[in-house]
Amino acid sequence: MNDHIYLGVKGHVVCLDKRTGKKIWETHLASRGLTNLVIHDDLIVAHTKGKLFALKITDGTILWENPLSGLGYGHCLIATNSQNTLAVIAQQQAEAAASGGAGRAG
Repeated sequence: MNDHIYLGVKGHVVCLDKRTGKKIWETHLASRGLTNLVIHDDLIVAHTKGKLFALKITDGTILWENPLSGLGYGHCLIATNSQNTLAVIAQQQAEAAASGGAGRAG
């Protein structure tokens, strides 16, 4: 899957061919809100509007959904053991920019 780019956009996860920009697949999640995602092994883990999803990286099939009961609908940072610190900081800054914040990571 090194020739693909994955986007989280308004409650959707989209897979594109990185050479042509052609859409390979698209999966609609639960809302039209900010959609964060991280790739971990053969999964895409995505968060939008208080829900966490795991999708198959090959075709976008939703494997499971967790409503994160009691945690509200705010922004969510997603991290894995293989994710580096710069990726987490970039995600924090993107969320701050989307909510009109200063984007301070620390």
